[in-house]
Amino acid sequence: MRPIRTAQLLGLALCALGALWSGRAASGEPGSPETARSALARALQARYPEITRFELAPLSEEARRRSAAAPSVPGFEIPADVALEKRIRIWAITAGKDGANRRAPWWWAVKAFGPAMVARRGLRAGEQIHPTDIAVEERDLTESPGLLLTADPGVGGARWRVTRFIRAGATLRRSDLEPAPQVARGQEIRVSVVSDAYTIETTGIARDEGRVGDVVAVTKPGTSERYFAEVTGEREALIRGKP
Repeated sequence: MRPIRTAQLLGLALCALGALWSGRAASGEPGSPETARSALARALQARYPEITRFELAPLSEEARRRSAAAPSVPGFEIPADVALEKRIRIWAITAGKDGANRRAPWWWAVKAFGPAMVARRGLRAGEQIHPTDIAVEERDLTESPGLLLTADPGVGGARWRVTRFIRAGATLRRSDLEPAPQVARGQEIRVSVVSDAYTIETTGIARDEGRVGDVVAVTKPGTSERYFAEVTGEREALIRGKP
């Protein structure tokens, strides 16, 4: 039989230590409600790194009583998949009169604060947004983790527009802004007419909105005659042949 190497023995020891730690975590960590509060905050922070601070207050009568008296409890359990909600339940491990361990629910009120983009004025659906229209503020993100816009998407360097009405002071969701199209409906645009023999520059009124590569309907100013052109840039479109 081949001798077991020192590295193999070390690996077995680490595996055993890991198993012991996992069992301890599953059965709960001993400590006070303050320990439970800190552990819950760490668990939430690990899942939601965009949160900068938490406010956790006990809701359950048992948790409030223990918080006031600050005694230690045999242990507590925090679900591995704990989600960010206004009310979160963890489990306190308590000892019954018969000496057996029991699980009692601990409810906590939760507030989770982080950066969020906020409208500085009322914004209408379809309106182009400017850097001065939004600002970063600390807000309670408890009910909308991952849904809110937490940083400027680049409003100063590109054209963005609002997808719905947003009141002044409201937080912006990721779906509230979208890149504005290069051509807007009703906008006067420059149309390049290109053929094998010539190139003509003219103007037209866009009857559709479109982004680069889209084909939009265009009319001559003052007429209802329509033709179609491909959007090539900001207020620019291209057609081949005579419109």
